[in-house]
Amino acid sequence: MESLEHIIAHEGDQGLVAVLVVRPDVTGTLKDTDDADFISWAGEFEQRLSHVDGRLRLAFRSAEEAIGFVPGLSSRREIAPLVERLAAALDAPMVLGSAEISVDSRAGIAVVDATNPGLTEALEAADLAITQTQPDHKARSFRPFRRLQRDRWDALEARIRADLESGDVMVRYQPIVELGSGAVQGVEALARLRDGRHGELSPGVFLPVAARHGLMSSVGAGVLTRVGEDVKRWRDQVDAPLAVWINLSVREVLDPQAMSSVDQLTDPHPLVSVGVELTDTALASADDVGRARFELADRKLLAAVDYHAVPLTEVARRGFDAVKLDRRVIRHLDARSGEATRSLVAMLHALDVTVTAEGIETEAHLRPAIAANCDHGQGFYFARPTDSETIDRLLGTRQRSETRPTEPATVARDADPPGVTG
Repeated sequence: MESLEHIIAHEGDQGLVAVLVVRPDVTGTLKDTDDADFISWAGEFEQRLSHVDGRLRLAFRSAEEAIGFVPGLSSRREIAPLVERLAAALDAPMVLGSAEISVDSRAGIAVVDATNPGLTEALEAADLAITQTQPDHKARSFRPFRRLQRDRWDALEARIRADLESGDVMVRYQPIVELGSGAVQGVEALARLRDGRHGELSPGVFLPVAARHGLMSSVGAGVLTRVGEDVKRWRDQVDAPLAVWINLSVREVLDPQAMSSVDQLTDPHPLVSVGVELTDTALASADDVGRARFELADRKLLAAVDYHAVPLTEVARRGFDAVKLDRRVIRHLDARSGEATRSLVAMLHALDVTVTAEGIETEAHLRPAIAANCDHGQGFYFARPTDSETIDRLLGTRQRSETRPTEPATVARDADPPGVTG
């Protein structure tokens, strides 16, 4: 398996890169196959993916999912035939032994600029494309604001740029809770852009615009300044441990100028800790990930990575503090994969690594996360991202409740939409 950084370095850093997420339904036809047939299917499945496009490189492969990259696209016109070839590969039956089987699979494709890949947003976009596939369509490409005509998209981009230049980037915080009790253990800071017509825009929409117009550094500095103000206030407020997580790419952590904005968060505090979730780790070499981990440790910052992006051996070797299992893991657990996930979590615990299950939106998502012995959970089932004032009230509630041990502070779980208590 190769990182996207390695692919770009060896095949040119110009043009576009297609990011593919392919997800076979291992709970269907394959559920009752023996191990030998399952392994044969996995090998054939990977071989078929390699035939979709000669440039395709796999960066991650498991029984439940494959993530790959097709570098060197000259234009977006190449996407439609790529989607068609991928759909044909997924739709064709396979012969295992004397039997012919068909495995229901779905795929999503997102396109990024090779000079500024933004893998995290691309994976989310490809994942969204999968949810938009119809039963008679095996693969689909993601197009942001696909309902908008080109002129409307151009107008939207101009408005986003104006909002960015006006400093309208906001910070929202999503609580991270202890599974079982629901007690708040931390928050993750998430950037949002205030837009007069569409409300709050997610980073997947406005960050590409910021990158195209050279506004990334100012956006990042603005977000970190706001987080720094909130952290300072919470350090004066809380009397129980709280972890505040921010998202930075490996490239940002290795950039002294970018990290100068982070240094305001590094003052030691007995209760409030600050952690960095490394994004785009699949874009970086193992050496750069290790260097980024060293930089964070040197600043006494916690470090977390996504399980999909960093091998367990590197988690152990580099001494990461936390691993996040994203929705692609939690939402597709069955008896076989659930046992494997429990074993994975047990190994991480043996390394003194905490495990957070992300993307929990329903009780059906929560149950396998608890069964796998994950430490923490995060997602709409517990709370949507909210403003710092709401977090202030939540922390105040947590303080008061700790004088009554039988009533631990928890986040509320409303049917629609979920929220946090004040």
